[in-house]
Amino acid sequence: MEKASFLRPSGGIQGRLFRRLIKGMDQHPEIPPGTKIGKYRVERELARGGSSVVYRAERDDGVFAQTVALKVGCGGASWGALVRRERNILGQLNHAGISRILDAGETDCGLPWLAMEFVEGEPIDQWCRTSGLAWQQVLTLIIAACSAVQHAHSRLVLHRDLKPDNILVDGGGNIRLLDFGISTTLDGSREASRGFTPGFGSPEQCRGDLPTTADDIYALGRLISKLTLSKADGQAASVADTRMPFVTRASLEAIVGRATHADPGARYQTVSELASDLGLLIGDKPAIGVEVSWVIRLLLFLRRRWVPTAVGVLGALSVSVVLIAATGKIAKERDAALQEEQRTREVVRFFIEIFDAPASHDPPANQVLDRARERATRERNVKPEVRGAVLDGLGMAYYYSGRYHDASEMLSRAIEVRRDLGPKAKILVAESLANLALVNAYLSEPESVSSLLREVEDLLDGYDVDSPLVRFRVETLVAQVAATIGDHRRAGEALKAAISTSQHHFGAGSPEHVEAMRRHARWRLGRLEGRSALDELKKCTAAMARIYGHDDPRVLSEMTYLRSVEAEMGGRKEAEDYFRGVLLRPDVFDGDRLQRKHAAQFYLARALQLQGRYAEAARYYDGALVTLENADNGKSGPHFAADAQYVAQFYADKGDLDRAELIARKALRAAQISVAPNGVEIARNQYSLGRIRAMQGDVYESLGLAWQAYERMRRVYGPRAIRTAEVDALIGEILRKRGDSNEAKVHLLRARAALHGDRVFDYAVLRAGIDTSLSEMALAKGRVSEATAARLLAKEWLANAFGQSHPLVTSVQLIGPEQTHFEK
Repeated sequence: MEKASFLRPSGGIQGRLFRRLIKGMDQHPEIPPGTKIGKYRVERELARGGSSVVYRAERDDGVFAQTVALKVGCGGASWGALVRRERNILGQLNHAGISRILDAGETDCGLPWLAMEFVEGEPIDQWCRTSGLAWQQVLTLIIAACSAVQHAHSRLVLHRDLKPDNILVDGGGNIRLLDFGISTTLDGSREASRGFTPGFGSPEQCRGDLPTTADDIYALGRLISKLTLSKADGQAASVADTRMPFVTRASLEAIVGRATHADPGARYQTVSELASDLGLLIGDKPAIGVEVSWVIRLLLFLRRRWVPTAVGVLGALSVSVVLIAATGKIAKERDAALQEEQRTREVVRFFIEIFDAPASHDPPANQVLDRARERATRERNVKPEVRGAVLDGLGMAYYYSGRYHDASEMLSRAIEVRRDLGPKAKILVAESLANLALVNAYLSEPESVSSLLREVEDLLDGYDVDSPLVRFRVETLVAQVAATIGDHRRAGEALKAAISTSQHHFGAGSPEHVEAMRRHARWRLGRLEGRSALDELKKCTAAMARIYGHDDPRVLSEMTYLRSVEAEMGGRKEAEDYFRGVLLRPDVFDGDRLQRKHAAQFYLARALQLQGRYAEAARYYDGALVTLENADNGKSGPHFAADAQYVAQFYADKGDLDRAELIARKALRAAQISVAPNGVEIARNQYSLGRIRAMQGDVYESLGLAWQAYERMRRVYGPRAIRTAEVDALIGEILRKRGDSNEAKVHLLRARAALHGDRVFDYAVLRAGIDTSLSEMALAKGRVSEATAARLLAKEWLANAFGQSHPLVTSVQLIGPEQTHFEK
């Protein structure tokens, strides 16, 4: 290592002082390997600075073996004093993040030395780059360094040379604070070195002012910037910008801005305050020590409360956005636009105050929603625009919580309030109508859904105010509702309109356009367009990551869906590796932690199931259900009902019918207590339990459950929808086993004529199952050619959907509606 490796003639230390430092270093002779100093034998030089040289040394007194970092002062009284001061300071400190002093003394020629704990590690900036850490992990390391610095401050010790080279990270990921060589104490003494590292020394430190804790806080701010944000000394930050969400970056810039403020009095008062704000940021909460705009507070709120409350907030916000746009276009008055912005702030404040209210415990989501509804209906001094936005947002929050009747009530009230706002609010009425249509689809009210959609489309056609953002949102809502009720032609038309709106008004690559293309890719997947649709979805997901950051809840959710589809289409091992990686990264569980953990467990189980590793799959399926119940505060809601029925079918397919029945009955009970009495979710669970009971040989209960499910499905979706056809096929199979082959064939052929909708894999399995049943019926009557043709057709359906190598294709002779079902 060169003697002046960290001192540059062009750096912060120049002129006579620089020459004096170099001269002092030259005066200090190198200590050759093998030299014994105190109990220690020198092995090699590690580093050299202005006041000392550090050697690797081994204890050599015969008592025990120990590797140490041996620091020996340079010649000259002033340099020796620095080492003696460091020796005295380290003796006062006892913290896991500070390298401990083990021994001290003087050489035969009077040079002071100290033996310190030897740390095998890398400087923190190198560690962050080579380890590929996420921004949360980098901030966690910085918080650990802050803890060590705060400990020193509590002992009245200032470090005064905090920089990456003096913060090492060992193999276990633990930080060690090194080199207190120019540190000083806060005991009133003015005896201190004026050395500093350019780029990390505070302005007052550069001027030679009296040292204070503000010096270390400034250096920590510069360290945060170097590791996470800016380009320092021509080098990029250690964490790629694309991995940090915009909202996080904005908040972190504010934190760094305060820590490195030119005025020491304006900085954080303590290192603990700085560390506390960093911790809040990791948890997607706004920092306390800096001014944070309402927009940043909102975006942080959405990151940590993404499901279901954030969806409601987003819906409420679109109201205010369009009102601002409409006011700007119609009134052309700046004051009016500012008033609408204030209304937006009021909507944001309402939701954040409700959902992030301090509590001694984390209340159940249902309790929080009810508290919000009570406040929304109680307060009378709320502006109508804000009230309509809040009611609409609450309605969607209830919808995503599975409380459809409550959702319908809130949305109906929102529609009333918005209708009273006059012509400028037509698009807002359309939005609430579309939301209500979505809710009513789950309340088994198909006539109402059709009527609401027609009114929405009429409002869109007659709306001439330039509000493209909300128009785009309503178009995507229409597509979602249409797909839910099986009207895929209407869904496709609405998506094309949304793509056109987003591209024309916001541009290709905008968040709106990416969202429209994402929905279109999913729609194409449902129409059996296979790999090209999957490639389109991959591009959309990559674009979302660039816009929102890789760890944004929306991106994580889409990655989950994408990997699950890839698993179904042959990428089973890749999906397994991805979901195992997710489970090993606790940082991705921030916010809706348990919901995301559940998703990773569930889809990992599915990937293992597709590989035929059923015992492992069962373990993860069971774990996913436990996680989901914990996420629902011990209650079994509609999400549990949907996933539990799938797990029940998994056990049934593997022959564990008793466990399958137990889980299926629990799923049906969960649906009955959490959704509408005549809702389709109950019908789905009746179908699932009926299928299992048929496999157990109970014809009567299975047929009764299947008929109940069929009537609900037919009423909501129509006789040709795939959901209805699945139940129709089950009835046909039960009748076939009962010996009523003619009636069974009627049901099976009717089911085969179903429209595939947006469920490509389920449709392939349904068709294969029906053709297999028809094949068996033909074979029983001796019609071998007819049976063979049906069997080949079944195999072709599965191969087109899953690929030729999929286990379902190779075992097609075992496939029947009572044996296979893939619903997710």
